[in-house]
Amino acid sequence: MYGKHAVFAAAVNPKRVIKKIYCLEKTFLEHKSKLSKFDVEITSNDFITKKIGPGQPHQGIIAHVQTVFLNNINEMDFSPDKDRVVILDQITDPQNIGAIIRSAAAFGITKIILPADNTPEESASIAKAASG
Repeated sequence: MYGKHAVFAAAVNPKRVIKKIYCLEKTFLEHKSKLSKFDVEITSNDFITKKIGPGQPHQGIIAHVQTVFLNNINEMDFSPDKDRVVILDQITDPQNIGAIIRSAAAFGITKIILPADNTPEESASIAKAASG
C-alpha cells in the first residue's frame, strides 16, 4: 500500500497488520510520532518507485501489509445484532471497490462480501481509493 492517507489509515486500523513501512527520511521526520511503533526502514525514492512502479503517487511512503480480505465466507464471524452486510457482484474496477468500501464505512457497514470470481485481488489501488 502506498501514500500517506492509505498508510496512516492502515496504521490506525486494528484489523490491519503492518509488516514493514518504507519511507523517505523527510517523510519519516515529518510523521515520526505516527510511525514510531512500526518497523520502519528509511529508503530512497528509487527503492519505493521500484517496489510500486513508476508514476504512482506514493508521497514518500509505502507499507508492506497483511491482507484483511478473507478467502471464504465461512471464515467470517457474523453477529445478527451488530453486522450490516453489503454483497457486491461484478465489480471489477479496484477504484470502484475502494470507493464502495469508503462509503460503506461511512454508513456503518461492517462486512462486504465479494464473489471469488471476477473480482480484483486486494491491492494498493483499492486501499488508496478506500482511504480518505
